[in-house]
Amino acid sequence: MGLEFVREDAGGAGAPPAARRPAPFRQHLAHCRTTDGVRIAHAVAGHGPALVKASNGLSHLDLDAASAVWGHTIAELSSDHMLVRHDRRGCGLSAWDVTAPTLADWVTDLEAVVEAHGLERFAMPGISDGAAVALAFAARHPQRVSRLVLPGAWVR
Repeated sequence: MGLEFVREDAGGAGAPPAARRPAPFRQHLAHCRTTDGVRIAHAVAGHGPALVKASNGLSHLDLDAASAVWGHTIAELSSDHMLVRHDRRGCGLSAWDVTAPTLADWVTDLEAVVEAHGLERFAMPGISDGAAVALAFAARHPQRVSRLVLPGAWVR
């Protein structure tokens, strides 16, 4: 069951109430399997050009969408794009019974999600340690990534 919540739009203070009515946020949740058999949860929200967010840190597809930390970002990114997100192995709605994951495992998770959606070419944000995953994916599949956006990124 996916989460539905209402996104606040930036209607001006003088705008009539109908103009400030927020659009509902909806996401579709699904699962896929990686090449090594791990079940990965992923979500799609919005319509438009594909934007595939590399997962970062601890995540939970339902809880992040409603959180004060991520909710506004997810709603904004999906307002004019098809936003594809996932929970890394060991996090959120993905399989928890896994060995300690490596960067290569996280790239494998992302590859499975991209394949599940049949995406050929897309922009990719990599936030915080998601930047390392986005960069590794782009290095492995340069023809698929049209742009990298790396806010708050750090890699070594």
